[in-house]
This record gives sequence, C-alpha cells and structure tokens, in this order.
Amino acid sequence: MSNIIKIILKTFFMKSAFLKCLLFTACFFIAASGWAQVKKVSGKVTDESNNPLSGVSIIIQGKTEGTQTIADGTYSIDVTPGDVLNFSFVGYSSQKVKVENSAIINMTLNFSQSRRNVTTSISKLDNNVLSSTPRANIGSALQGTISGLQVVNATGQPGASPVIILRGGASINNPGGPLVGHLWCAGK
Repeated sequence: MSNIIKIILKTFFMKSAFLKCLLFTACFFIAASGWAQVKKVSGKVTDESNNPLSGVSIIIQGKTEGTQTIADGTYSIDVTPGDVLNFSFVGYSSQKVKVENSAIINMTLNFSQSRRNVTTSISKLDNNVLSSTPRANIGSALQGTISGLQVVNATGQPGASPVIILRGGASINNPGGPLVGHLWCAGK
C-alpha cells in the first residue's frame, strides 16, 4: 500500500511541477508581449503660423497618463499602438490622433477663441470708423470707438502726440495698471 501512495504522490508532484513551469512560461510570454508594445512617441506642437506652443496638454484618451509640451513645443510620451492622443490648449481647438506605427507625431493646433467662451471683454474696431473721417493722428481717430480706451492729450497743443491707455486707472480705490501700457503716437 505504501508503494502505491509513493507512486501517486510522485506522479502528482511531477505533474504539479510541470504545470507550474508551464504556467510560469505562459505568464512570462504574455508579460513580454505587453512590454514589447509600449513605445515612445515624440513630436512638436505648433500653431497655424508654425510657432511652437508651450504648455499644450497631451493626454492618452481613456487613461490617466499624459504630458505637456516644453518651451520649444516638443513632447515625449510612452504609448501603445491603438492609443488615441488628445492635444488641447486654451484658446485652440483640440485635436485627436490615433497612434499607429510612427514614432514621431507633429501636431498643428488652430486658434479658435470665440466671444462666447471668453471671460474677459472683447472690443472690435470697425475699419469704416477710421476711414470715414480725417483725423490729426491715430489717437484722435481711436477716441470714442473702443470701450475702456482713454486718449489723453497731455500737452494741450494741437496735433501733439496723445497718450493712449486701454482699460486702466478707472477705479477710485485701486487705480491698477492698464491692460495695454501707454501708447505714444508719433506725430501727425
């Protein structure tokens, strides 16, 4: 009876060792195939004028991994084939691109700021206003055409260059600085 038990135990442990070895080998190959698919994708993000964009967010869609472009508009990110990269930047339309076999993906983002999405004021100057009446200088032509624009003739002399201030110095308690500093108009 003891010989039968020894044979059964020996057979069980032999099969068990074989199964463990087989399972380990299968897990190794599955993990290795997953590691082989991860690759580094890099590129450059620019605007329509081919200027580099710094701070563009690049997120892998459906995952938490992402990166940002640096000052020269370049980026680098680890992806797997089939991932979708989402490029987004404030004031520009977002772009999505599916990662295929290319290791370099360059992207151009288009400016898409609209008045509806802006939290600040936007003023538009009509070209007809400037061309309809002759003025002594650009300052007097702009006066009264854009809200928040102050045109001040500091010297009082006719035809002198005025100081132009855009949205600044209008509060009693905190005069603050102008959005656009003093613009000096040269001559007539």
